[in-house]
Amino acid sequence: VYYPEYIANSKSISFHEDDNDDTTWVRVFGYYPEDVSTLMEELQRCGYIANIRSTASNFMFVQFYTQLEVEKAMALNGSRVCG
Repeated sequence: VYYPEYIANSKSISFHEDDNDDTTWVRVFGYYPEDVSTLMEELQRCGYIANIRSTASNFMFVQFYTQLEVEKAMALNGSRVCG
């Protein structure tokens, strides 16, 4: 379970050159900080989360282990997850 404090304690987003070819990352945006816990629960239904990179803003990058998990998360694109 994730809590809103997670965003407040997040480190800045940085990627390495090796991440450019990695297709297991999904960009998540347009949420309120108080909805992080609900949002993360929904994303965990798509698969195992390998890594999260976020800022105190309303976007983050979530890395899954497999392409199938990414596709499940991408199926949520445009849908209202919180609220």
